[in-house]
Amino acid sequence: MQQCHFDDYLLPAEKFAALKREQALPLAINPNSDQYLEERLQLLDEQLATVTRLAKDNELPDAILTESGLKITPLDAAVPDRAQALIDQTSQLLPRIKITELLMDVDDWTGFSRHFTHLKDGAEAKDRTLLLSAILGDAINLGLTKMAESSPGLTYAKLSWLQAWHIRDETYSAPWPSWSTTSIATPLPPTGATARPHPPMASASARVAGARAPGTSTRSTVASRDGCSIPISPTSTRRSAPAW
Repeated sequence: MQQCHFDDYLLPAEKFAALKREQALPLAINPNSDQYLEERLQLLDEQLATVTRLAKDNELPDAILTESGLKITPLDAAVPDRAQALIDQTSQLLPRIKITELLMDVDDWTGFSRHFTHLKDGAEAKDRTLLLSAILGDAINLGLTKMAESSPGLTYAKLSWLQAWHIRDETYSAPWPSWSTTSIATPLPPTGATARPHPPMASASARVAGARAPGTSTRSTVASRDGCSIPISPTSTRRSAPAW
C-alpha cells in the first residue's frame, strides 16, 4: 500500500480559511478556543460536584473514599479462566530458551543488526551480543543500568557507548523492510496442520534440546544471576527477569 505525503491528508489552506469564516468546520467541538475552555471548565466543576456528593454518600461506583484514602475495587480478570489455562498449556509446549538466543535467531533470519551502523563511519557493530543487549533493554524498557546489572560480562559504560553511536531512530526504522520480507516469505501451515519449522527457525529449540541429558524432562529453564531457574517463552504472558 502506497502512503501519501502527510500534507495530502490535510485540508488546503484556502478551504480551511473559507470554512472557518463560514463557521462550517467539520469539528465535533467548538472551534473557538476561549468558549471551548469555558465549556470544559464548567463541565469539570459539575463533574467534581457530582463526585463529591457521591463520595459523601458512599455511592462512588467501585470505589470508597475514607479518611485513610481512596480504595478501588480490584478489576475482574480480563482473560477467562479457560483461556488462561490454554495459554499456560501452550506456553509449556514451547522450548524454554534465553531471550537473547531468540533475538539472535531473529537476527540470523533477517540480518537486522547490520542496519545499526556507526554514526560517524557507518560501520556495523563489532559486538553483536552487546548490540542486541542494548536493543533488548529498549524493548522491555529495562534501561541500561539494570540491563548491565542483570547481564554478566556487560557494563553500563559499554552499553551506553554502543547506544550513543549505533542506536538511533533511523537505525530502528531501517530493518523494517527486511522484517516484512522475511515474514511474507515464511510459509505458514494450513488450518489444522502441524507446523514443521524450517531449519533456521529451529535453531534455538535445537540448542535447548541438544543440551538436555537423556531421560530428562522436556521442560527447560535458564539460570538467572541469583541462581534461580527462570522459564522463558516467546509467548509467555508473565514478566521475567532477563537471563543471559
